[in-house]
Amino acid sequence: MDWGHPLAQGLLAEYLFNEGGGVPHDLALPSRVATPTAGPTWVPSLRGLAMKFVRASAQYLTAPVLNLDHPNLSVSCWINCASFTNYDLPVNRWDDSANNRVWAVAIFGDGTVHWYTSTNGSDAPQIGTSAITTNTWTHLLCVNDSADGSAGKQIYVNGVSAASGGGVSIVTGIPTLLGLGHTTSFAGAAQNFDGQLDHVSIWDRGLSAAEARALYADPYAYLRPVIRRRYFVPQSGAAAAAGVVSRRLPLLGVGS
Repeated sequence: MDWGHPLAQGLLAEYLFNEGGGVPHDLALPSRVATPTAGPTWVPSLRGLAMKFVRASAQYLTAPVLNLDHPNLSVSCWINCASFTNYDLPVNRWDDSANNRVWAVAIFGDGTVHWYTSTNGSDAPQIGTSAITTNTWTHLLCVNDSADGSAGKQIYVNGVSAASGGGVSIVTGIPTLLGLGHTTSFAGAAQNFDGQLDHVSIWDRGLSAAEARALYADPYAYLRPVIRRRYFVPQSGAAAAAGVVSRRLPLLGVGS
């Protein structure tokens, strides 16, 4: 992780789902793992691997709150919906039981994306978009910035603003878990996502329109130093002479 990169500023959670087995780990907070229920599976995605959830099997992941309790948030994910039902919640902290609503990225039965944020655990102001399509990878970024009461709440679809509303101060102090592919109760019932989920990221701030475009265009920009250390080989010529790559290789036990 390149913590000096602008897109890494305020990053709270980062699930790439590239493990291929075991349990998914949060790269931003390694102590937080996502616990699977009913056996969601790893499948190939646009980049690396993704998690596949089957609604009929009630497959999902949950993770502890830990550092996710913030009044301002941005939530990014890549989704590929197999089908739509009344409510699909790919990423959320939502429970309809008394005063346990926090926030939710929701897909309705008509394919529209909705961004719910609660200020007191009970109310649920939201904004929605035009429909997305099934069996297509789509990038969603949902933003809430309480400092902007007119346009601080945004939904970006593939880097383009698709809905806007007034930012609010999201309620804190509620223990609702992070749900990936599932919520315990939404609209009075448990809801399960049907499709594939990849690269889930959460920040403690509202990302800008420029950052939304950059995130869609190059979602791994702030992870590149890690990729270089793991996969790049020493270069020839001036780069090798400067030792830019080779200085790191001994740390991984690589080299002649």
